[in-house]
Amino acid sequence: QVEEFLKNTPEGIRKVEEAAREAQRRHARASTPRVARDDAREGAVSAATHVVVGCDGFGEELKHAVVQHLKDKGVVVQDLGCDSFYEAAASVAKHVQVGPGRSTGMLFCGTGMGVSIVANKFEGVYAALAENEAAARNSRAINNANVLCLGGKVTSEADAARIADAFLGQGFVTQPDTFMAEFWSPQVEEFLKNTPEGIRKVEEAAREAQRRHARASTPRVARDDAREGAVSAATHVVVGCDGFGEELKHAVVQHLKDKGVVVQDLGCDSFYEAAASVAK
Repeated sequence: QVEEFLKNTPEGIRKVEEAAREAQRRHARASTPRVARDDAREGAVSAATHVVVGCDGFGEELKHAVVQHLKDKGVVVQDLGCDSFYEAAASVAKHVQVGPGRSTGMLFCGTGMGVSIVANKFEGVYAALAENEAAARNSRAINNANVLCLGGKVTSEADAARIADAFLGQGFVTQPDTFMAEFWSPQVEEFLKNTPEGIRKVEEAAREAQRRHARASTPRVARDDAREGAVSAATHVVVGCDGFGEELKHAVVQHLKDKGVVVQDLGCDSFYEAAASVAK
């Protein structure tokens, strides 16, 4: 049954992607001034009083535990229920998307990976998979994340409660009490303040790429086949990084090359430009 479900997920995710594209087209036609959008990003979560949650079956127990924990702390929680990981992610992402700065999302599946991948297909949604408090704080302080993703089969209820608290309590461009404190400086803060505009440009480029993709004549069957056989026998890996990931990237690249894998290294850039380059 699991294998049958997984075989059908590419088609389900394709429908979610189509819905995300449509939402992006509506967003592009909206008249919200850019300043308002950027302000919404910068104040996204630190004073959040409204959290929207969703899950799949593997994340349901952990979701219930975190929801109760948040309610006990006086947080208003809107529970969208349980669905496939991609439908649950899309539902929460849409709520966060229409209420930037007012709604924070939390998603739960077996590992947190599936829901984070799908939620991040929605413009203005920045979903972070966090397995510890430091990752949660860094995702807010550095990446302005507005959706927290947790794995019901990898994270305990006690850890999840602490991670959720850390996520909601951390502000964007505010020094986190993590290893990043060692590197924090006025220059880092100035860079981070400018990242929403840089990410906005990446999102615009992604919209244009999606429009070109939609105009292409590749049959759906070919697209689905490409997804299903994408990585399992990969012989060509494209890599990129920012400054904090450069040493680890070099180590992994050397490891892969030693195993005969062809690696294309796109170099080092800001985290969002590096991500956009590899994604393209």
